[in-house]
Amino acid sequence: MLGGLLLALIFGVVFTAAGTYLGPDVPAAAGGSMSPTLLTAHPSLGHVPQLPETGYQRNLPGSSPYVVAFISAGTALGVAALFGLWLRRQLVAPLHEAAVSIESGGPVRLRGIAGAVRELRMVEERYNRAREAMEQRIVELDQQLHVDWLTGLTNRRGLERALEVELERARRSAAPVSLIFLDLDGFKALNDERGHQAGDEALQQAAELLKSRVRETDAVARWGGDEFVILCRDTDQAGAEVVARALALRLAQCPGVPGGCRASVGVSAWRAGDCARELMARADGAMYDAKRRGGGSICVR
Repeated sequence: MLGGLLLALIFGVVFTAAGTYLGPDVPAAAGGSMSPTLLTAHPSLGHVPQLPETGYQRNLPGSSPYVVAFISAGTALGVAALFGLWLRRQLVAPLHEAAVSIESGGPVRLRGIAGAVRELRMVEERYNRAREAMEQRIVELDQQLHVDWLTGLTNRRGLERALEVELERARRSAAPVSLIFLDLDGFKALNDERGHQAGDEALQQAAELLKSRVRETDAVARWGGDEFVILCRDTDQAGAEVVARALALRLAQCPGVPGGCRASVGVSAWRAGDCARELMARADGAMYDAKRRGGGSICVR
């Protein structure tokens, strides 16, 4: 069908060009007299009488405007007819067949242009579904990378990222930032006496208690083992000490652990010029100061 449409276009152009450009040389080519322009071009042929150029051009069949218009109109009608047949076959008929199939409850199989459009829509839908699934998977992987599997708290990697962001804000606005570093005393003995299952449950209860006792703007993380870190935003050292004492008191009353969870706590506040590693090292050092005192105490650096 496309070949027939192309052929019609070619014949239309040829016929129109022929009707438009047939000129004075046609009589000579058909056996008539030669063009007067050619006859007078040579001096030896000067005795040949001049003929008026319009004497035969007026009667040339190819130069008639009516013939040109007729050929052009016929070509246009032929092209339109071929295009209509092609459109009916490629679009109208497939859609009609699909409508009949829908009415009869049968399967729908589109062909032609309609089928191509349907395939493109299916490709679009599949791509969008795949993209949404990929984005969801990226979110899940990001959570796995930054969330502790046992307690559901932020893990070490997530805390380090959050601390970098918070320190950048503190450098711009001079907002106070503090860290609280907690280590559960006697956790190894709990694991040895009651097993790792009891130890995991104790960690989960401690994580829930810590998370419920801080603000939503603060970040609670499991640093590793039985160590927890709390990032206190917009909190100076004095405010962080108050929070640390309240948390230590609640941990000592943890209902799921016999005797509670005593903790060694270190507190440190950000100082201008500190990087994240320096702030973390001071808080960790303060926690070890509390541990060397026998545990169950709070130290500040």
